[in-house]
Amino acid sequence: MRRLCCLVPVLSLSMMSAVAAHAGEFEVGLNDEVVSVGVTSPLMQGLNGSAGYIYSEPQGHLAQLGLALTHDAGAHHLQFGGKLVHVWAQDRPDGTVLSVGGQYGLDLGSNLAWQSSAYYTPSVLAFGDMDGFYELGSGIQYNLTPQMGFYGGYRYIHFEYERARSETFDTGFYVGVKARF
Repeated sequence: MRRLCCLVPVLSLSMMSAVAAHAGEFEVGLNDEVVSVGVTSPLMQGLNGSAGYIYSEPQGHLAQLGLALTHDAGAHHLQFGGKLVHVWAQDRPDGTVLSVGGQYGLDLGSNLAWQSSAYYTPSVLAFGDMDGFYELGSGIQYNLTPQMGFYGGYRYIHFEYERARSETFDTGFYVGVKARF
């Protein structure tokens, strides 16, 4: 398991560069205490790959790799899958979880879209000193051009530990920009 924990940042960076070589999205989001970057790209018909990194000034670093099955039905966009998440916490043990969940997006017209996501890790998929993980988010995006959009929303990321008190890694509103390439 220790090797897996060490490989997550290397795999995240490798996947971000590999995904960036294909058509996809690159995003940067922030608030007063948190900055995040992410890359998402279709790997094949109906399957997306993603990689991301979040730095939280009071809490630490988080890297994630994801795979998701996708389906578009008119104005609706569905994504279901999982992601491997590793956290390097400031005052908690580091840990890795395999999270399952998805995203739902709705095109509202006039270049507006709403998106919501939820991921959950039961204790059986939490490794090291981890006991669970929750990530919830919702936001609105405005597409200025087909290649660029701005978004704002709310995100909640929470880790549960076996031998330490639980930690909310991020909670709050954020803004960001997405670029499609």
